[in-house]
Formats: sequence, structure tokens, C-alpha cells
Amino acid sequence: ILNKESSSTALGASLLRLTEWLHRFHKKPAMVFIDEYDTPAHSAFTHGYYDELILFLRNWLSAGFKDNVHLELGLLTGILHIAKEGVFSGLNNLRTFTILKEPFQEYFGLLESEVKDLLKDYALLHKLPEIRQWYDGYQIGSCKGLYNPWSVLNCIATGGTLAPYWVQTSDNALVKRLLARGTEELKISLEALLQGGTIEKTMEEGISLSELDKRSDAVWTLLLFSGYVTLDATPMYGSPCRLRIPNLEVMELYQSMIRDWFKTSLEDTKYHKLLSSLTSGDVETFSQIFREFMLSSVSVFDIPFEESEKIYHAFVLGILVGLKDQYDVKSNRESGLGRYDVILFPKNPNDLGIIIEFKKTERKIDLKKTASSALKQIEEKRYVQELLDRGTHRILQLGFAFAGKEVFIAHINPP
Repeated sequence: ILNKESSSTALGASLLRLTEWLHRFHKKPAMVFIDEYDTPAHSAFTHGYYDELILFLRNWLSAGFKDNVHLELGLLTGILHIAKEGVFSGLNNLRTFTILKEPFQEYFGLLESEVKDLLKDYALLHKLPEIRQWYDGYQIGSCKGLYNPWSVLNCIATGGTLAPYWVQTSDNALVKRLLARGTEELKISLEALLQGGTIEKTMEEGISLSELDKRSDAVWTLLLFSGYVTLDATPMYGSPCRLRIPNLEVMELYQSMIRDWFKTSLEDTKYHKLLSSLTSGDVETFSQIFREFMLSSVSVFDIPFEESEKIYHAFVLGILVGLKDQYDVKSNRESGLGRYDVILFPKNPNDLGIIIEFKKTERKIDLKKTASSALKQIEEKRYVQELLDRGTHRILQLGFAFAGKEVFIAHINPP
């Protein structure tokens, strides 16, 4: 095996043989602990050798755990319970404990009392409020307020420096692929999460990775079990789970992924020019680059007309992630006499405030008329009021009209 000269039969029996030799040497049955048992399956799914890997795992685990007289106890940990491929078929006395169940719920992360003790030991207790925002927020079963252990320990080791430690070390390839290829329903749900909201999804504790490209509910199971979303309420059997993004560290991962998606469609320099032209009020340049952006993202917009406004909305919000340091981006909130689509609230009230309203039309010939109606709605519903209340008086109003991938942007400049 070490020389990579073993037959597949010998590899399949290797775990059984290892327990046998340990039993013979120590005169007592062995205990087998396998961490991240499903990681090879994730890699195989991503790189195209999934069926071969599953066949090997099934034989390897069955030989090592089923009717093995040399085994005292076996423990496997991982993200997903890969059940439907029959990896665990026939294993003796198998019990599964997931993050939806009560047993062991407090051991999936660090409790706040444990974090406080650690911070006291390193004279960093004053950093607790910031560390809570970055690494707290997980709920397992009914246990709330769990911290990511890896991130907390790395933060302490660096003297309290806040950074996305976990998302930098975890393998995000599968998650990125599934989100990028996701349905319009998935992208709308993701938008709600990015705005700080919650969504409800049905979870299935034992799933098949091969289903992930076909079923959006299976994707949410992966995101929940791998820590990219968390429970927002104690799960009830037979009911959908309420989900949210747990903390700033994970939010940073989503924002980074969105930036990467857009940068693959448009060069980095143009992306920054797109944002700078918007915040400076150069609507002509912004419109030109935005149209290029739309045309280079064809696959994103193969969607039904009735869903198009929601998807354009999510698309623009994704672009605006790059402005998070300068603006608070709010979506679908009450203001004046109605509910606006997007408002960019400048963190410096002397900067330009921006209101965006979306309208769709089936005919390209109606684009200008539709964009004008969007501006009229901004005026009639007095969406500017919330910006004015916050002390922002330079306000740019934009009406976006979409017909397929064609877009026209009308505007009213600040006085």
C-alpha cells in the first residue's frame, strides 16, 4: 500500500486487516476513528470519479465495520451522511447524529463560556463583542450561540486579529460550483440571506451527492451541514428548517464568491470602473459597462419573464457587494409611501445617495418608456425621504428597464 503497488482487493480489505493486526498485538479489539470520512467523496464528485470512489468506500467500510470481530467501537465524523449510495449498507448497529438532533449538540462548537475562558487566558476578553460578530451564531439542534473553534483559536493565536480563518482553509470548490450553477429560486433565496433575512427549506439528513446538481433542496442540506448557513430556530420533525447566515466570517465568503463570479464575466478594472462611475454619478459610463456585463452573463438570465425582475434585482445586488465599505445597501424596505427596490445609503452623508427601481418589459421598443415609469414611481412614492432623513441631500435616482438581456437606464441627477 505504501509503495502504491497494492491490488484493489487488498486496498478494500486494508481497514479490516489493520484492526486484525492491532487486535493480535494488543490482545484487545481495536477502536477505529475516521474523521471527515466524506471528504474523498466531495473531491471525487468535483473531479469526476465519484462512482468509482463510492464503490471503493462501500467495500472498504463494510469490510472494516460489518461483522468485524476485531472491532470494539467505530466512530465516523463528516459533513454529510452519504446514505443513498449504500456506503453504510449492512453496517452493524449504526447510529447517526446530525446537527438537526439534540444528542451531542453542544460539542459541535465552542460555547460562549468556553470562549470567554480562552480570551481571559490571553488577555483578549475586550475583543469578545467583535469575536461574537465574526465567529458566533451557529445553532445545533436547540443549542444556540456556538462559535467556530478553528476561527476562534486562530484569532487568539494572532493576538485578536479578526479575519475569515475558516473559509480560507476549507475546500469551497463544491459550494462555489453549486451556487454558481444554481436555479433562479436558489439565487433569490441567497439574496434574502445576504440581506440579513431568513429562509425556510426542507432538509434531508441522508442525501446523495449526485442529487446536488438536480435538486435545490439538496444544495441547502449541504450548505447547512457544512456551516455556510445555520438554523434560526429549533428544527421540528416533518417541518422545513428556518435558515440564516451565521456570522460575518461566512458573509465575507459569500461576498467574495459573488465578486469572483462577476470578475469572470468582466475584467477587474472594468468592475471597479463600473462601481466608481455609479458612485460619482457618471451614469453614461455606468450604463455602457453594465450593458456589457449583462451580455457576458447569458447563462444567468435564461429565465422566465415573470421571474426576471427578481433575478435582475439579485444580479445588481451582487454587483453592489463591492461597495460595502462605502455604502449600506438596503433592499425591499419601506420608505415614503411605498417599498423601494434598492437604496445605497452613503456612510459619509456628503457622498452621493442612490435609489434604484427595476421594471421589466417584454418589448425592447418599450425600454425607455418603462425606465421613465420607474423614475416616476420613485418620485410618486417619495423613496428619497429615508435618505433625506439621514442627512443625505445629493441623491441620484436610477430607473432600470429590462427586456431579456437588453437594459436601459434612465436617471435624474442630484440638484
